[in-house]
Amino acid sequence: MNLLALNLAHDIVAGKRNVEEARTFYAETASAFMMNRPAPYTERLHFDVPKGETADLDETMIAGSMMRQMGKKAGDFARE
Repeated sequence: MNLLALNLAHDIVAGKRNVEEARTFYAETASAFMMNRPAPYTERLHFDVPKGETADLDETMIAGSMMRQMGKKAGDFARE
């Protein structure tokens, strides 16, 4: 069912379906799958997946916050 969910999420983002249509399609397709009936959206991704450089180039934010919190925690222990 993961492929079904991914395909429907893509359809919503791409504007092919609205949320209500996707929910209805999910119920019908999941039921068909469980009854061993054809359910193509459960078999493969129905959209192209980017190849190559797909890494998130965003900067890390938590490392600095974690270091500040560790310093504060060490101060808590020193005061005890």
